[in-house]
Amino acid sequence: GTEFYISADDPRITGNPKLAQLGGVYMVAPGVVRNDDGSYSENTQLVTVEAYNKEFYRRANVETNTFDASFLKLREIRLGFALPRQLLGRTLFTGVSFAIYGRNLMTFTNYPLYDPEIAALDGNSMVVGIENGSIPSTKSYGLNVNISF
Repeated sequence: GTEFYISADDPRITGNPKLAQLGGVYMVAPGVVRNDDGSYSENTQLVTVEAYNKEFYRRANVETNTFDASFLKLREIRLGFALPRQLLGRTLFTGVSFAIYGRNLMTFTNYPLYDPEIAALDGNSMVVGIENGSIPSTKSYGLNVNISF
């Protein structure tokens, strides 16, 4: 369904008996190739989508896998209320307060992956600046009740 999709009836597939006659398996990567004389021409080489993605997104491909990780995060918001002492005058309590909170509610970023703060694990150590197999940070919500005697 992308602009790179090549259907099974495309002559580049049907005309090559070595290729599996399947649509969506092959693509022509965007860009140019260098000719023997040093000039450039549009790329026309048919490759599998899997091969393209393995090459394009490999960790060593620094140019295509370096992102601006600037972000603004709403890390925590809390709304609390303490009962006035006048209401507690004839009770055993010296203070009662309630609060609701939320953590990791929003992240504003152009970073294409999940969360710019996440680091990856390499064995048993954290690798700063490399995100691999990370999942989004969790949002959490809660309620606090504090009672003092």
